[in-house]
Amino acid sequence: MRRLLLSAAAIGTSLTLVAPAAFAYSGNLNSEIKLRIKTEMDVRRNQKPDLPCVKMAVEKREAAVLAAFDAFSGIWRSALLTRSSELSVAWSIENKDSRNSAVRAAWKKFRDSKKSAQRVFRDARKNAWNAFRKEARACGGSLSMGLEGGAEMSADLDN
Repeated sequence: MRRLLLSAAAIGTSLTLVAPAAFAYSGNLNSEIKLRIKTEMDVRRNQKPDLPCVKMAVEKREAAVLAAFDAFSGIWRSALLTRSSELSVAWSIENKDSRNSAVRAAWKKFRDSKKSAQRVFRDARKNAWNAFRKEARACGGSLSMGLEGGAEMSADLDN
């Protein structure tokens, strides 16, 4: 018990000595950082993007997303056709246990195909957007349009 009290007293004493020193720096660092960030953001806002470069990046992104969707819809269609034919065959089976097993297998195969297609599409779309972000940033200027879900462009488009 004595050790516990001595340890608690030692910790309390050290905190009273260290805490004031830790909080002695009274926020100048935060204001300096905020000022530096504001200055850098102002500089970036005033930069003009290379519009043909951004246009090319957008076209590449959209083509990649469209190709991914075409692949996705092809896989989806194939899965639907396969499910249809397998269910048709399954429902022509007279034996109840065999029929139920074939129906479950058809639906499981369809579910697996659907999940795989969705995963492939999601990954391809994500890769297209990541490549676009990288290319668009390399074009310079202050871009938010198309970088995050097709929002507005903060650069001045009138010039």
